[in-house]
Amino acid sequence: MPLLLSPSSPQSSPSHTPTRHGRNAASGGRGRNPDFLMEIQLSKVKFQHEVYPSGELDCDANLTEQPVSRQVFMVQDLEIRDRLATSQMNKFLYLYCSKEMPRKAHSNMLTVKVLHVRPESGRSPQECCLRVALMPLRLNIDQDALFFLKDFFTSLSTEVEVLMTPDPEVKKPPGAEVMCSLPRHHSGFKEPSPVISFSLHKQSSQNGSVDSVDAFNGDDHNFAHEETSFSDQPIFFREFRFTSEVPIRLDYHGKHVSMDQGTLAGILIGLAQLNCSELKLKRLCYRHGLLGVDKLFSYAISEWLADIKKNQLPGILGGVGPMHSLVQLVQGLKDLVWLPIEQYRKDGRIVRGFQKGAASFGTSTAMAALELTNRMVQTIQAAAETAYDMVSPGPSLIETKKIKRLSRCRLAHQPVDLREGVAKAYSVVKEGIADTAHTIYETAARGHENRGVTGAVGGVLRQIPPTVVKPLIVATEATSNVLGGMRNQIRPDVRQEESQKWRLGED
Repeated sequence: MPLLLSPSSPQSSPSHTPTRHGRNAASGGRGRNPDFLMEIQLSKVKFQHEVYPSGELDCDANLTEQPVSRQVFMVQDLEIRDRLATSQMNKFLYLYCSKEMPRKAHSNMLTVKVLHVRPESGRSPQECCLRVALMPLRLNIDQDALFFLKDFFTSLSTEVEVLMTPDPEVKKPPGAEVMCSLPRHHSGFKEPSPVISFSLHKQSSQNGSVDSVDAFNGDDHNFAHEETSFSDQPIFFREFRFTSEVPIRLDYHGKHVSMDQGTLAGILIGLAQLNCSELKLKRLCYRHGLLGVDKLFSYAISEWLADIKKNQLPGILGGVGPMHSLVQLVQGLKDLVWLPIEQYRKDGRIVRGFQKGAASFGTSTAMAALELTNRMVQTIQAAAETAYDMVSPGPSLIETKKIKRLSRCRLAHQPVDLREGVAKAYSVVKEGIADTAHTIYETAARGHENRGVTGAVGGVLRQIPPTVVKPLIVATEATSNVLGGMRNQIRPDVRQEESQKWRLGED
C-alpha cells in the first residue's frame, strides 16, 4: 500500500530537487509534479470499528458512562522511502531490529486504539481515550529529504485548514432537522452520520420500543441543539497513553548551509553528520484532558523534547563524526569489567562472565578500529578523487562518472565476509590497472592520429598527473573492500543495515 508524497507545484519546495525516473516512476494525477517524490509504504494494514448499542446500557443505573464506539488501527510494517535524486539514501524510516532487539513474530509496528465514551448524564460531548504503541525506529535522514517533508506537510496542513473551515449555511439546517427527531441515546450513537442515526430510530420504532425511548427523551429540542453544538467542538482526549518506550537510531547527512532556518541552526543543519546516534521516546500517560488533536501533538512533542534535552544529549552527540567508534571502544572496556561482576551476582559463574566480557571487548575494539580506519581511508579516497578531477586534462567525464559510480555502488554492495572483500579488492585493482592502460593507449593513439609522434608523446605526458593519482584511488577502494569484509564478518547485521540505508544501482 504505497503512498506517494509529491507537492502540486515546483514552487512548494525551495530546493527544487529532481527525482530519479525509472520503470516504476509514478505519474500521479492532474497537478502532481513528479520531480519531487518520497514514498510511504504500509504493509498489512488492519482497521477495526466497533459500535456499542446504548439501549441496554441505559437501563443499568450503576453505569456512570456509556461506551459509544471503539476503533483499532494496526500496521505491521511502515516504511518511508527516499526517492530524491540528490540523495543516495534508500529508506528514510523503517523498523529497527538487531541481535540485541529482535522482532517478535507477527508483531505490529504501529498500533492505535481509540475508545469513545459518553460521560454520566449523556448531555456532555463524547470523550476519547487514546492509546498508541510503536516499535523501535531506524532513521536515515538526508538534508534534502528533511526539507522536502517539512515543506510538504506545511503546505498540506495549510490546505486542510482551508478545507475544514465550517460553513454554517450548509451544515446547520440538515443537522437540525434530523437531530430533532432522534432519541437521546441513538443521537449520541453516531454523531456525524444522520442517515445511520435515522435508520436506528426507524428500527426501534419497528420493534415497538418507542414508548420506552420517549421515557428517556425529556426535551428533545434542547438536546438536539446541544448535540449540534457538540459536533462543532474538537475532540476531547480524556486520557492519552503512549504505552511503550521507543528506541530510535538516527543517521543524518547534512549537505549545504541554509540560512533560512537561522544562522546557527542553518550552519548546524548543513554541517552536521550523525552516525548511529541513539535517543528514546519515553512513555507518556496524561489523564487531565486535552482538547483537540493539536494540543495532543503539542503535549507529546514538548514532553519528548524536554526529556531528550535533559537526559539524552550524550546519546545524540555520540554519533557526531568518529565519536561512535570511540563510544564502542568505551563500551567494550565497560563490558570487560562489568560483565564478570554481573555474572557473578547472577549465578556465581565468574569465569563465564570473563568470557562474555572478553568477547564483547574484542568485538567492540575490532569494530571501532575498523570503522576509524575505514573512515580515514574513505577520506583519503575522496581527496584523491577531487585531485583526479583537478589534474585530468580536458573534460574527462567518462572516467569521473565511472569513479563516482563505483563509489556509490560501494555503499550499497558491501562484501559479505573477508573472503569476498579480498576478491572485490583484487577485482578493483585489476580493473583499475586495465582502465589506466586503456586510457593511456587511447590518448596516445588519438594524438598520433591527429599530430603524429609529437601528438602521441604530448598525450601521454598529459596523462601522467591523473595516472599518478589513479593508483591512490584504486588502493583506497581495495582497502575499503577488505576492511568492509572484515567488519561484516564480525557483525553481519551491519551489512544488512547498509543495504537498507543506501540505494542499489540506479534505483
